[in-house]
Amino acid sequence: MTGTMTISHHISRWISLPLFVLGAMAFQPALASKESDSELIKQIKSAYADGAYDKFNRLAADLPQKSIFRPYVDIWQFRFFQKGVEKQFPDQELVWNKSEILPLLNKHDNSWPAETLRRDWLEQLARTAQWTDYAEQRQHLRYRPDQGVECADLMYSAEQGQLVRYKLDAVLGFDKRLPKTCRVLLKNLYKRGGVSAQDLDRHVLQMVAANQLTNSIKFVEEFNDTAWGKAIDSQTLREAIFNSDKYLKSPSRSTDTDLYLTGALARKAVDDHERVARQIAENYQSKLSLSSEQWLWAHVGYRAGLVWDRNALNYFKRSNPDVMSQEQQEWKVRAALLLEDWNAVLQATNEMSPNVKEDRAWTYWRGRAMAQSGKLVEARQEWIKASSPFSF
Repeated sequence: MTGTMTISHHISRWISLPLFVLGAMAFQPALASKESDSELIKQIKSAYADGAYDKFNRLAADLPQKSIFRPYVDIWQFRFFQKGVEKQFPDQELVWNKSEILPLLNKHDNSWPAETLRRDWLEQLARTAQWTDYAEQRQHLRYRPDQGVECADLMYSAEQGQLVRYKLDAVLGFDKRLPKTCRVLLKNLYKRGGVSAQDLDRHVLQMVAANQLTNSIKFVEEFNDTAWGKAIDSQTLREAIFNSDKYLKSPSRSTDTDLYLTGALARKAVDDHERVARQIAENYQSKLSLSSEQWLWAHVGYRAGLVWDRNALNYFKRSNPDVMSQEQQEWKVRAALLLEDWNAVLQATNEMSPNVKEDRAWTYWRGRAMAQSGKLVEARQEWIKASSPFSF
């Protein structure tokens, strides 16, 4: 009897509890499991980062198969093995086995770890020109492609004879170390005539201007099997950009490229753009190629724009939109806005690369420039584009 009463008593207590309390109590085991998994995944991730393969496998075996962290662990395990293979063949371009990677991608379809794995595989396929598999797998990528995949897309487009120049210019204008696939893209295009020596110079100079000095040297050295790379002495380039004052004061040297001089002046412009502007005009115009001189004026304009120097627009006008990075194109518009030079604003926004030109902010300012010149109908069309979808 006592046992029966006790049971009834417990039942009545449960029945009298509010429903949300019952829900919380029922959820506690699942919550505890997730907390336990969360702590375990930290240890697994640490073992992966440290390259502790045995420890990783031991910890991974304790993670439930239905854990929300399982995609990460399965894909880290796959990468662990592949890294070991890559270390054995460091000089070879390896591609993951289709029969091994597809089951993994299918198992964890639409998860972030699987998408990052698919991205890396797509880059491998592009670098090795396996275009049938590339085209098939590219359509399965659900997330936005990263820079490496964007370069793989450009490689594929080049194979189809449909390379989009403004997208290539965005790669050349990048001022940090490019992913491997982008570097392979540029080398392949250079060998086929799709990229010029001046284009490669421009990419090096963008890195130099952004203080990516070591990376700029690495980029040149990776091209030592091309005519462009062979024409550049990496030691001389190093001297010019790491110690620009000393280089500029040294006797002029007879070289096959003006990359050294342009690089040295680019470094100086970071500290004193006004002085470099005078030096270009008075001392170095005849010693620079047209493309290098135009790039320098864009760089000087950019540095001037950063400190709201009212001469920035004049510097930009001595350049050419074709050699400007997207960021420099944007700063040319800002330089024109600073002076309220609406004709220059309209011209500068029209000269932008297509992907920059259609940005809603620049569409709005293009409309303002049109309105200032009395083109109200055209201005209204630009403002409609700028406000749809609603922004500012």
